[in-house]
Amino acid sequence: MRFAVLAAMGACALVGACIFPSLDGLSGDGGVDVADVVALIDAAITDTTTDAEAAPGPYCPQDGAIVCSDFDNAGDAGFVGDWDFSYAPGTSTLQLSTAFSVSAPDSLLAATTPADMSVGLSKNITAAQGITLAFDTYIVSLGGNPSICSFRIGNGGLSLQPHTTTSQILESTTLADGGTNYSASSSTVIVPLATWVRITLDFDRPTTTAVATVDGTIAATRKITNPTWATTTNVTIGLGIGSSANETLYYDNVTIRVR
Repeated sequence: MRFAVLAAMGACALVGACIFPSLDGLSGDGGVDVADVVALIDAAITDTTTDAEAAPGPYCPQDGAIVCSDFDNAGDAGFVGDWDFSYAPGTSTLQLSTAFSVSAPDSLLAATTPADMSVGLSKNITAAQGITLAFDTYIVSLGGNPSICSFRIGNGGLSLQPHTTTSQILESTTLADGGTNYSASSSTVIVPLATWVRITLDFDRPTTTAVATVDGTIAATRKITNPTWATTTNVTIGLGIGSSANETLYYDNVTIRVR
């Protein structure tokens, strides 16, 4: 199956009031034992279904997931019951759609405009040892290099940002003076447009390591430098940091697992 891991956008994506810097040229540090982290991810998520084998119908529930959203539950509008809040200001869009889906009939459509550049769903959780966010995504267009999912933990944030030539894990830290420091780790693995891919974002607390993969290929790893990561975190799917133009993508079969 398509298996992947991604890392996370700062909570500012859901308040719509951030000033986003250019992320060109950012680089991160290395030294991550990827094999150990991937082993943790494999233990948290296993899915052997391929696209060809997948049959239409409900994906949720999934054993062990504290959140499972296939956006096919009409009783809670497909997603409201699974998440703590949603954010779709002004001309942005966050709604169910039948245009594309992995599990029929619906997926979640998220779209931004130059006037409203953040949109998403957010969930507050507690994770003592680590957290894995997984989802299918179908990207129609990217105007900039927006984050498409994020974790917010303590005074720090992680976000995954796909681009036409790279994918990167962006780390943000809120400074004592109220400013924000950004740094990133990137690779040449990209999230392709106009096709469904499986993304997973994992953060391992004991090793302070984040790993992002796309369809089973490691897209980025980052050893987190912020020392104040707490056990309570905010998990977001949606468009945020780095968004700069009209961007449209779909989400399906979202799970959150903690350890």
